[in-house]
Amino acid sequence: MEFSSILKNFIDKYGVRIVSDGDWDGILASAIILRWLRKQGYKISTEMINFPHPASIPYLKLKHCIIIEITPTRGYKVEDECILIDHHNFKGVFRLKRDKIEPIIELKEEVPSVATLVSKLLTEGKEFEDLLKYIELVDLGRTFEHDKATKLHKAYLIRIEDSKFRYKLLKMLIDLRLKELWEEIEKNANAYDVLSEIFIPQIFNRVKGFANNEGAFTWYSSDNLMERIYFREVMLRLEERYKLVVVAAIKKSEIDRLHIGSRNGQVKVNRYIEILLETLRSRILGGGREVVGGIQFRIPLKIEELNSFIKILEEAYYKYKESFG
Repeated sequence: MEFSSILKNFIDKYGVRIVSDGDWDGILASAIILRWLRKQGYKISTEMINFPHPASIPYLKLKHCIIIEITPTRGYKVEDECILIDHHNFKGVFRLKRDKIEPIIELKEEVPSVATLVSKLLTEGKEFEDLLKYIELVDLGRTFEHDKATKLHKAYLIRIEDSKFRYKLLKMLIDLRLKELWEEIEKNANAYDVLSEIFIPQIFNRVKGFANNEGAFTWYSSDNLMERIYFREVMLRLEERYKLVVVAAIKKSEIDRLHIGSRNGQVKVNRYIEILLETLRSRILGGGREVVGGIQFRIPLKIEELNSFIKILEEAYYKYKESFG
C-alpha cells in the first residue's frame, strides 16, 4: 500500500495530529504533509502540529499521532496506535503500538532528511526543492558547503528556544511565502552574527588539544542559553583546524553528553564512537554518521574527571587510527 493511502486511512480514522521534531527538517516535513492534506480536501491548521520541547519528550503520552523524527528511544509512552516517520535509526514509516513497532515502509538506503523522505513518499513538495537541498546539508552537518545552509542554521539556532518562531516558519511554508521566509532567515542570521563576537570566544578559550593536536576538546554550559546556541559554530570552526572535534555539554558541574564532529570525514565519527562505546560500555549511549555524532552518559561524568576523560578520548583516537586510519 502506498504511503498516501496509509496516511489517509489513519487520518480518516483518528483525525490530524502531528508531533514533530522542531528543527528545520521537522518543520518542513510537517508543512509538506499539511499542504498535501489540503490538496486532498482536508481542512488544515498549524494547531494540528506540536513541536515539543526536547526536555518534555520523555514525559509525552501519545496516541493517534503522526510522529515525525522523534523515535521511541527518546522515552515517550505510546498509549495507542501512532505512525512514525523517520530517517535515522528507524528508516521509513512504522506503526507504533503500546508494546511493539511494526514496519510499514522500511527503507534500506540512506535518506538525508525526514523532509526529503516525506516529499518522496507523497510525491509532494517540488516547490521546496532548493530549500530541501539546504536543509539536507544542515541535517548532515555540512552547513559550510553553502551560504544559504549556513544562514538557515544560524537563524534556527538564535531562535532555538522560541516556539512561536517555529509556527511562524511553518505558516510561511504552508502559504508558500518563500520570499518572506528568506527575509526572516536573513534577519535572524544577521542577529546571530552580531552576538557571535561575544559568546564564541568564551568557548574557544577552553579548547584543549589531544593526540598531538590532531583532536580538539572544549565544553559549553548547557545551563547558559547563549553558549547552547553558539557551541556548534565553535565546532565548525575547530573542524577547519583539527581532524576530530569533541565538545562536552556541562550541566551543574557534570558532563551529560558529547558532540563529536569531523570535517569531510577525515575521521569517520560513527567508527570513532563505536570504539568509545566498546571502551566505556555500559556508561554511555551513542551513535552518528560519518561527519557528526553524539554520546550521552547514562551516569554523568563529574567535572573533576575531565582530564582523565580527555585521555580516554585520545586513546580511542589512536585505536581508531590503528583500525581504520
